[in-house]
Amino acid sequence: MVENHIAKFNWEEKKLLLACSGGIDSVVLFHALKSQDLPFAVLHVNYQLRGEDSNSDEQFVRNLCSENAVPLRVFHCPTEQTRADGKNLQNEARNFRRKLFMQWTALSQHHYVVLAHHNDDQLETFFLQHFRGSGNFGLAGMDENKGQILRPFLGISKEDIRLYAEQNNLQWREDKSNSSNNYLRNLFRNQLIPALTTEVPNLKESILIFQENLRKENSKTEQEQGKLIDQIIERAEFTFAEWECLGDVGQLLLLRRLDLETWVKGRIDELKYLKLSAEVLTEEIGFYKGRDKVYIRNKTETEKQWEYKTLKSITGVSKSNSALCCSPEILEQLLFVRGVKPADKIRLTGMTGRKSVWDLLKSKGVPQQMRSQIPVFECNGEIIWIPGFAISDNPFVKNPDSSTIFITLIEKVK
Repeated sequence: MVENHIAKFNWEEKKLLLACSGGIDSVVLFHALKSQDLPFAVLHVNYQLRGEDSNSDEQFVRNLCSENAVPLRVFHCPTEQTRADGKNLQNEARNFRRKLFMQWTALSQHHYVVLAHHNDDQLETFFLQHFRGSGNFGLAGMDENKGQILRPFLGISKEDIRLYAEQNNLQWREDKSNSSNNYLRNLFRNQLIPALTTEVPNLKESILIFQENLRKENSKTEQEQGKLIDQIIERAEFTFAEWECLGDVGQLLLLRRLDLETWVKGRIDELKYLKLSAEVLTEEIGFYKGRDKVYIRNKTETEKQWEYKTLKSITGVSKSNSALCCSPEILEQLLFVRGVKPADKIRLTGMTGRKSVWDLLKSKGVPQQMRSQIPVFECNGEIIWIPGFAISDNPFVKNPDSSTIFITLIEKVK
């Protein structure tokens, strides 16, 4: 069964990174990939949580890779990250691991991470998500092939894996913390699920079928709502009308795409009725309320940087405000683009004096937390353009004619 599940996957043109803890599941997957002559590298994370046992796990994986001539990457998770006050140890460990996965998959569309989850893990996930009040996407569990993550063992059981290991005389490491019921997953694994399946022998099969049906329904929703969700993620903002249009399932799908938990949904629902600049904060992402929309910002993101380019002609710029019509002489001036500063002012047509850019953005419904991310064009110390919001009453800014040049904004790629 193990070999059949490996063989049914299309491994061609894939650069594989196997997450290997040294436990039986990942060691069997290591052996199965090797037996199929599939090239792969190994990632091992030492969380430094179990003292010498953690170091022995690392050494075991190092020896395994060395003996089989498999490339290995080892990372040590800082203990101050997992053991910081107010932090959930398991969540922090998972986040550290996921960032490493994302670094690998970001290298190209051919880079895949291979994980050794099996259908007993799937069953545990169902009960955990149900306990936490999760929606359809949580209850549906994991996918065999989702994005650039592969889980070839989801169709087989822990018992199948153990039998394979014994028949092939494999060695592995036992994580003693798995026997502790201090963690909720272990409590389900060691006590609650065995008790339930003893009383209801076909419970596991029934839940796995239910999860499969949920995944099909979720896939259908992704197809229907996927385009709007892609647009929201690309723009990093959504209107309240778009949020309502997504519906409950689409909203949960958006949060899932952002790697956020279900509770965030209720908090975003509440933003509509709160004052301007209200916010919902998760560990890495902030949602900030504008007048009629919500802005999404990665809290770890550095301040945005901008560039511009000049064009001799562009269609429809006067209506779209996507480009600025200028006199060619402006190129002789000192022109640059940067983020808004609280003291910035702009001279607007029909106004005496200059208006605070900060106040202007507030009047447009931009929350305080997002204003510094808005670009402005400065020429000789004067703000001449706030793309998408305002154009100044400046002699270099003009209506289109034969001598006009156009300036367009480009966000720098970091």
